[in-house]
Amino acid sequence: RVVVPPDYAEINIWLKHNAPTAKVLVLPRQPYVTCYQWLSGTCTAGPVSTVLLDNPQIIYPESGFYAGDPVLQDFYRLLSPTQPEELSKFFDFFGVDYVLVQNDVVGGAGRDGVYSPAETTRLIAGLDYLAPIKSFGKLDLYVNRQRRTQPEVYSAKRYRTVEGDSPTLLDKMLLTY
Repeated sequence: RVVVPPDYAEINIWLKHNAPTAKVLVLPRQPYVTCYQWLSGTCTAGPVSTVLLDNPQIIYPESGFYAGDPVLQDFYRLLSPTQPEELSKFFDFFGVDYVLVQNDVVGGAGRDGVYSPAETTRLIAGLDYLAPIKSFGKLDLYVNRQRRTQPEVYSAKRYRTVEGDSPTLLDKMLLTY
């Protein structure tokens, strides 16, 4: 039996009352299997936030079957100590309102762009447009203070796949914002 820490229910209630339609970027990026430091030692196929939080979320689709992969791969490439200024363009492009750092995941797997929660916190700590707003146990929530534009990518209940050169989305984002 898996016992989910109350942190997820608490953050979900807070978001429902304070920002019910806000888009949340979930970090750190994890491989396909995400393991949690819970009492029961749980591993799941992706972040548990996708089923425990009601808000629209941006997560890294590790499996490679999604059309958005190249753009998200570029984001995780930018999430590094060398290119923090480019991240604000990603936040605007996708309409990121909040960043959720899950400190209860088992840390980085040593692959490119896979950081431990502590490393992720260090990487985003230097971004002046992200401010810590509230902690819920092992979950830290940051607000994007400089959201300037309407997002060009929206959450949808239905989707269509379009074939083409997906990386041009990143090019458009970097030139537009």
